[in-house]
Amino acid sequence: AKTPWFSRFFDDFCGMLVYPEWIMQTIELIRTHWKQKGIVCLVLALLAQWPLSGEGVVINEVMYHPPEDSDRLQFIELFNPTDQSIDLSGWYFDKGIRLKLPKGTQLAAGAFLVICKDLEAFSENYTASIPTIGDFKGRLSHSGERIRLVNARGETVDELAYKDGKTWPRGPDGYSASLERISPGLRSELPYHWASSKMPEMKTPMGTPGRWNDSYSPVELPQVFDISHAPEWPKPEEKVTVRARVTSQEGITGATLLYRSARSGAESEIVEIPMIVEGNEASVVLPGQKTGTLIRFQLRVESGNDSVRIVPSNDEPIPALSYFVGEIPSMDKIGHGLVINVGPVSYTHL
Repeated sequence: AKTPWFSRFFDDFCGMLVYPEWIMQTIELIRTHWKQKGIVCLVLALLAQWPLSGEGVVINEVMYHPPEDSDRLQFIELFNPTDQSIDLSGWYFDKGIRLKLPKGTQLAAGAFLVICKDLEAFSENYTASIPTIGDFKGRLSHSGERIRLVNARGETVDELAYKDGKTWPRGPDGYSASLERISPGLRSELPYHWASSKMPEMKTPMGTPGRWNDSYSPVELPQVFDISHAPEWPKPEEKVTVRARVTSQEGITGATLLYRSARSGAESEIVEIPMIVEGNEASVVLPGQKTGTLIRFQLRVESGNDSVRIVPSNDEPIPALSYFVGEIPSMDKIGHGLVINVGPVSYTHL
C-alpha cells in the first residue's frame, strides 16, 4: 500500500532533527511496530525541542572531510556568541570525537576556539595564531556523524548530526570547503541552517577557522526545497515548469529563477525570470528551447527580514540544477554521459 503523504513528510522531518538518546531509541522501536510512524515522530519531535543547557557556546564550523582525505586537518570550531566569557573547564565531546577540555580553558565573548585532529598539521595549513586545542581522539566520518559537546555537569551544550547527502551542503564533503553554521542563534538540527564555506579554484583545505564564517547571517535565511521541473526530458520547443517549496517565518517577499542556455559552441548570458509565489510554492514557466540545449538554473528567494538564499549555492561543487532538451536517452545498463563544449568558461558560478 502507498505510504500516506503525511507519514512520508514526518519521516523526512524526523530524520533532520537531533534528539536525546532515549527518544532516538523510542522512535526506532515505534518505527518497527507501528505503520503510522510519521504521526508518532511528529509528537516526539515536538517533545524533544526543549532548550539545551543554555550555556551559549555553539558548534560553529566542522571540517569533516578535507580534500584528498587529509584527515589530519579535521577540526571542529566552537563559538561564544554571548557578551561574557565562558569557562570551558572539564567540558568534553562524547560523540563524534573524544576530547576533554583542560582546566582553565576560557572562551571570551565573541571568540572562537578550534578543536583539532592534529595541531601540527592544522598550524601548517592555516596559521599558528588561531586559538586551538588538540589532538582529539577518533575520526569524523566522511558520510555523516553525530557530534556532541557536554559541559562539566554532564549537560548537552550543543550537538550536530551532519550528513553528506540529501539536503545537506555538498561542498564540505571532500571538495575543500568546511561545513559552516549560518547563524549561531539557530538550532543545529536542520541542514538549512548550515552552508558550505567559499570554494577555492583549486582543491585545497579551506574553511574559516578562527574567524567569522563566509556564510554568516545575523538572521535566518528563507528555506528552499523540493525543487522540480516538468517535463523531466522536454521535447524541442516544449515549455518547462519549475516548482519549489519556499518558507520563511518572516514571509517570502520574492523569488526569481536565473538560468543560462548552453549549446555546442556557445552559451547565453544569465536570464532572470520572476517566479509566482502562492502560499509555500514558487513556480515559473520557462520558454521552449531548441534540441541539444542544456539549461542550467538557480533559484533566488528573498525573505521579509531582507535575507536572500540562492539554491544551489555558488559555493557548491555543482552550483546549478539542469535539464537537457532532446530525445530521452535509453536507460540501459551501460553508463553514458553528454558533453557540450561551449568554449572556455568557469563553472564556479551559474
